[in-house]
Amino acid sequence: MPCSLASPAPVWYNRREVNNLAKTLYCKKCNMDVPEGEACPVCGKTPPASSMRVAWMYARQRALDWMSWNAVMRIAVPVLSAATALGLVLELLLGGGAGVRQLLNSGFLWVMGMLLLFVAAVTLLVFALGGADEVYCVVDSRGFHVRTALPGANRVKLWMHGKSAALMDTADTNGRVILSEKDLAWKDIARVQLWTDKRLMLLYSPPWWMKLSVPILLAKWNDVLTMVDEKLGKKKAVELPEDWAHQLPPQRVQEKKTRKTAIETDVIPPQTTLPEDEEDYRPLDEVLEELRGK
Repeated sequence: MPCSLASPAPVWYNRREVNNLAKTLYCKKCNMDVPEGEACPVCGKTPPASSMRVAWMYARQRALDWMSWNAVMRIAVPVLSAATALGLVLELLLGGGAGVRQLLNSGFLWVMGMLLLFVAAVTLLVFALGGADEVYCVVDSRGFHVRTALPGANRVKLWMHGKSAALMDTADTNGRVILSEKDLAWKDIARVQLWTDKRLMLLYSPPWWMKLSVPILLAKWNDVLTMVDEKLGKKKAVELPEDWAHQLPPQRVQEKKTRKTAIETDVIPPQTTLPEDEEDYRPLDEVLEELRGK
């Protein structure tokens, strides 16, 4: 079925064709993405402009995905580092400097390094056994929506994704199940960071916590940047990249310049023609006397 974000339990993971469309209008009644300016092929009605969105999907191999590794290592590395520091501090308190030197000479750091490599090897095995998943992304008037689905799901794959085998009961006819559903409203976004070389957008809420990472297809990059600029570009509370203006597509830049010029033209009050000579004005007292005489 087409992708849906309007219903509480969206079923929207069979829409590979959205990758070939630019911005689309979403027909809530028929659960379909409709090309901009066209009517829904099912009900014949044109979706409202407020349903405008950008949608795309891509297949992901977690073993080759940097953000998947980052999710594991940003926990494993601090934990192992803290354990190493704790061991050195305890040895310093109990045995002094000589105890620390003895601990280092005993291969303590080598053991911790090997433990980190073991964690990496286990992670790689888990990613490989879990198989490729599919990520579906939508940017609309409400914010960002990311769904991760697992095609051809089985018990082993689900376990490797940290999910219960009970999810098999929710699989569609192709054995595809939804692994995760993440939504981030515009009003909750406090900071935006771009990795242009990776076509990756990082969204923070609050500014110090990365809430959502959104890989974006090259064909969708400009449309997503435009929508983000429309929603967040004027909000002073939102931290945008320093080079944000240079990242925007030329069409959006020109649109903003045109709008700014129009606003400046409208707000300037019309010039008042002042009299060249003060004799053009009649004193107020003279006008009042004339009225009293009448």
